[in-house]
Amino acid sequence: MKKVSVILVLLAMTISLSLVSCGGGGSTPADMEKNLWTYVQKGDYEKAIKYWADISVDGETKDQMKAMTTMFAEKMKTSMEEKGGLKEFNIVKETISEDGESATVDVALTYGDGSTDEQSNKYVKVDGKWRKDSAGK
Repeated sequence: MKKVSVILVLLAMTISLSLVSCGGGGSTPADMEKNLWTYVQKGDYEKAIKYWADISVDGETKDQMKAMTTMFAEKMKTSMEEKGGLKEFNIVKETISEDGESATVDVALTYGDGSTDEQSNKYVKVDGKWRKDSAGK
């Protein structure tokens, strides 16, 4: 249960600070980042949340995972609505590690209310596919 709490806190902090985004599969971390923010722009927050690399914890049921996904999607929706939605995003830089197993993508965000934000999001390879790194490793 403590592990679940730690993951919830990390995810909540990331959502509130960076308004997580997500997307469909991409061949590079920058592609993933673009897909993630496209889902956020469309208001499809549940799809966005599902692209975290490790949102599950040993022993959790599908119902528990669905409840967590729904909860985080609602938090993301609220955060986005407070800023007038996501007007645009630009991928600034993609850095892939030498071993090719992790990466960082820097993105600039502009919200509907005119405010801006810059984020550096981490990615890891999971079963050969890039996923947003929820643990911030």
